[in-house]
Amino acid sequence: KQRFFMGVSFLSNGENKQINCKKSTVLWSKYSKNRRFCPQEETSIERRRCNFGDFGRKFCCPLLKSAKACYTINNCAAAQGFSAALPFGAVTRREKIMENKPKFYITTPIYYPSDKLHIGHTYCTVATDAIARYKRMKGYDVMFLTGTDEHGQKIEQKAKEAGITPKEFVDRIVEGPRGVKDLWRLMNISNDRFIRTTDDYHVAAIQKIFKKMYENGDIYKGEYKGKYCTPCESFWTESQLVDGKCPDCGREVHDASEEAYFFRLSKYAGRVRELLTTTDYLQPKSRVNEMVNNFIDPGLEDLCVSRTSFSWGVPVDFDPGHVVYVWGDALYNYTTALGFLNDGYDDYERFWPAD
Repeated sequence: KQRFFMGVSFLSNGENKQINCKKSTVLWSKYSKNRRFCPQEETSIERRRCNFGDFGRKFCCPLLKSAKACYTINNCAAAQGFSAALPFGAVTRREKIMENKPKFYITTPIYYPSDKLHIGHTYCTVATDAIARYKRMKGYDVMFLTGTDEHGQKIEQKAKEAGITPKEFVDRIVEGPRGVKDLWRLMNISNDRFIRTTDDYHVAAIQKIFKKMYENGDIYKGEYKGKYCTPCESFWTESQLVDGKCPDCGREVHDASEEAYFFRLSKYAGRVRELLTTTDYLQPKSRVNEMVNNFIDPGLEDLCVSRTSFSWGVPVDFDPGHVVYVWGDALYNYTTALGFLNDGYDDYERFWPAD
């Protein structure tokens, strides 16, 4: 059975986009890819997952159905046409929040694209997807986030070995054939959003966060000397090593010394201890004593939060030569993907904290 496809065309530079609708031409703002409000009524669009079977399905403004202010998917499978404006993995949900609908925010870890993903990544993502689908069936307003953690020394080294730039390297893993997004399409994963830590809005937010912590006195410049595991991108003290090797992965470590910024973690030791011992924040409860005895009471050390020995990371805009340490960069993705300190999205007040 043949279907009639209406033309849908988008500019690829993120500027204004034009949609040729059934009866009129509608101009959308450059942020319509995130918010998709009906431009005539500022009403949210009911959007549905972009699957292979969705060709020709109409997407309509709920208040303008009588006017047939609808559009259809032109090329859903390829990364163009409608899918260029709709973030990968969008599922049925109204962007304009209905206050009487309970919210549910769930995320996977963001995966490190130093190579193709494997079955472990798939297991985690499918499990998260199952929970998200169940909550939607129960009537929740679900936000399901996944993505990739794309900075760090390991990525820089892998790219150098491949003879390409770090950005080209991660683009191949994430956006290329049989890459991360292709895998999630194959698995029919229903994530609402996909964040890459190289996304402009995330980078800008991390720079604001880092500067704010510095202005508040929570970050200071010093020098790091100790042991470093490149595969784990982790610093260790001599006492933390196991048989002289990384306690996490068992690989060799090497001496490292470089100028860096440090977060005053020791300043918050009392608050962290109180949080763990007086609330149910950490589950299972049996792990509380382990955390307190092994990490809190011996004394929390200040945390290294910038690097100068490589360049593939979020630049510290007030101190050229420093990049934000990959863990600090990646940690905030769960909030920046909702719009925290950026104008890419506007769901932070609705969905944070995660459930």
